[in-house]
This record gives sequence, structure tokens and C-alpha cells, in this order.
Amino acid sequence: MFANTIKSDGLSVDFVFNRRNKHEEKAHVDLVLENFSLDEVNTLYQPMFLDPGRKSIFTASIGMSPKNHSIARCTTKDDYHFTGSTQHLKKLEKLKAKSDIKGIETAIPSL
Repeated sequence: MFANTIKSDGLSVDFVFNRRNKHEEKAHVDLVLENFSLDEVNTLYQPMFLDPGRKSIFTASIGMSPKNHSIARCTTKDDYHFTGSTQHLKKLEKLKAKSDIKGIETAIPSL
């Protein structure tokens, strides 16, 4: 169950979920947009809008003020850097070249 918490360090995003208790009674809550006023949202909540993209993994806009809100973005290049995948691929290619696996791979015919 979503815990209504999204954490971010400016580059990555964590969504917090809680496991339901087996004996917990299920209460049906059906919230719609009309349940909230704009003033209530501005004073009680911190609205965040998340937009997944193609060139960037996501773009997040935090806050509702047109003059005072922050935008966080994580590009694919940033993701590769933070996960270390480019460094891992370089290391793997060096190991392949050292043990002559690279030559075997390039000699395999493709369809």
C-alpha cells in the first residue's frame, strides 16, 4: 500500500510502500478531486508532478507556484553514471580482450 511518501535526493526517487497487516480491516476510501480545495492543497501538501520521458528518465516539478517551484531531472546519462553501468561495461570489455573472448565474439556469424 502506498504510504503517501516520495523521497528524493535530487537525482533519484524512492516511493515508500507499507505492507498491510493481515488482520487490518479494509476501509474503502474513494477520494476525488472535489474533496480538496486549492488552499487546502497549498497549505497541507507539497504537490509533486512526475513526467517520465525518453531523453530523461523523469522530470519532476515540485510545488504549485508558477514563480517559486523546483524542477528535478534525471537523464539517461546521469542514470548510467550513478548506476556505474558504463564503467562496468568498460571493465567487462577489457576482461574480454585480455582473455581473447572478444575475438571469439566478433567471429560469431550473425543472421
